[in-house]
Amino acid sequence: MGSLDFALTRQALAENIVVSRATDQAVALRQRYIGDGTVTSVTAVTATSVVNVSTDADTTAHTDTYLFSAYATFGALVDAINADGRFEARVVDVLRSDASDDAILAEAITTMTYDENGDGVFDLKVDTDGMFYVGACLSGNLGFRPRPDGHKVSLVGIDYLANMGTAAADGLRVYARDAKTQGDERLVASFLSVDTTATSVTFGGGLGSIDSRSNEELVVRIKDAASMADGAYMIASGRWE
Repeated sequence: MGSLDFALTRQALAENIVVSRATDQAVALRQRYIGDGTVTSVTAVTATSVVNVSTDADTTAHTDTYLFSAYATFGALVDAINADGRFEARVVDVLRSDASDDAILAEAITTMTYDENGDGVFDLKVDTDGMFYVGACLSGNLGFRPRPDGHKVSLVGIDYLANMGTAAADGLRVYARDAKTQGDERLVASFLSVDTTATSVTFGGGLGSIDSRSNEELVVRIKDAASMADGAYMIASGRWE
């Protein structure tokens, strides 16, 4: 009976989630400064590196450079940043296994933005026409504060538009992963992608959903092998419960 009560309570307290991403707006890498000083800049140079510049409270300056040639996947890049201890990092709308080279939009960020928890973060975005990608992470928490155990997300609909090189039978994919570590990635569904046409996907005639396991989040994505033009978007709709 306890398990039934938990399930019913979780369902009753469910929150609707809508995550919308457009060209060069999907978040590849989210960082939060955890040092005792200040941040000068967080800079991405496409196909080269991520550079974090900060100064400790005692005025010791740090320039931390992470070359994509040394950290070829987002997982390796995140782990290297976390190991240095001045920033903490996580992937958001990409997978840890995705290649980092050519994937991040060139930009220099000098002012932090704020996530849904009100924490200051530095978001490096996906370069859509470099990664040939648009995607969105459906999660109860895209920041760094822990959520209670036992929650899941359910994907109820996908809306997208992508002018890509070639539509493919498995071009539209849904992955699940551990919500705390962003690891343990697994493909849970794949669909035919549609080129240059606004497309909506629902499940079970609009009555069904794709559900994660407990303590997981879902990443919805279209990725092409050769090209993706500007004007792409992805909207993932669902519930967190």
